[in-house]
Amino acid sequence: MDTENNGDTRPQQGSPVQGKPSSGQPQQDDTNVREGFHVEHVKVSETNEGKPWFEWIVAACLLVSVILAWARHPGLASLVVVAVLWSAAIVRSVYGPDSPWKVRSVGFDSFIGASLGTILGLLFWSIRFLH
Repeated sequence: MDTENNGDTRPQQGSPVQGKPSSGQPQQDDTNVREGFHVEHVKVSETNEGKPWFEWIVAACLLVSVILAWARHPGLASLVVVAVLWSAAIVRSVYGPDSPWKVRSVGFDSFIGASLGTILGLLFWSIRFLH
């Protein structure tokens, strides 16, 4: 009986794994097997995501919003952000899988865009009414 690993049958660090010699370092092989789990590498591709031109338009609109807020026009800045959020939600809903604005699923993107736009607008106006 092996008393060094207290009955644990898993290979210890530095022990041979799948017939490979021990070097004192954790072993990595070509199949990416790590303690019994297979690890897949995530493939990132622009073909599965949004279009950069639309994302740059959104970024430019948000930059305009920041400039408006800095110029002491918080109402207009909030309006620009609300318009961008609602526009992105509508574009995602209308174009579906062919939309230039993709983050997750069509329903998720549309719901989050519309919800955040509505919440931001309500938050701005509720703070406005407090003064």
